[in-house]
Amino acid sequence: MIVACVKAKTIKEAIADVESVGEKADLIEIRADFLQDFNGFDSLREFSDKLIITIRTAKEGGAFTGSERERFEAFRRFIKIKPRYIDIELNSDIRDDVIRLARRHGVKVIVSHHDFEKTPPFEELVKIRDAIAGSGADIAKIVTYARRMEDNIIALRLVAEPKNIPTVAFCMGDLGRISRILAPLFGAPFTYASVSRGKETASGQLTVDEVRSVWRVLQ
Repeated sequence: MIVACVKAKTIKEAIADVESVGEKADLIEIRADFLQDFNGFDSLREFSDKLIITIRTAKEGGAFTGSERERFEAFRRFIKIKPRYIDIELNSDIRDDVIRLARRHGVKVIVSHHDFEKTPPFEELVKIRDAIAGSGADIAKIVTYARRMEDNIIALRLVAEPKNIPTVAFCMGDLGRISRILAPLFGAPFTYASVSRGKETASGQLTVDEVRSVWRVLQ
């Protein structure tokens, strides 16, 4: 499956992006940290069964600059529309509170970890995945930065080998593009892609159309 990442300033713009990608994406990640405000957020309810709500902090590569308490309140608002998933970072101070909130509303949880500088050794990433599994997450998301082509093998091995939780893993950066494409073919529940060129939410991200095109060639 492909998750289309929506990076918009307003809910109206976000909905336009959701509609533009249509059925080409299986899930839609709303990067709410890029929204200037949450006015009209309830309009997203019609897409709720396909939504992942992410409110990423600046420390984790996002754009949310408020306090963790403010971010928790933002999660509380979005969880009311019953998205398919919410995404919260492993090392966030509000992780457990957000997970409990999601559980009360029947929303599944992706617990994520990002390394924007490197790809650690496989054994270190397994420990991170184990910590995510222990947090009560439904899906682990582990994203690292590729400094060499071999880093892609580490990410794909993390996806392919026996694991205690469904795992999404791939590498950022130009050298990591191959792992973004291959991750679902090695067993990841999904991969992430931008709605269109120029709307990427991370380095090395391909568009939904580009990922679909490569998959067609591989098939």
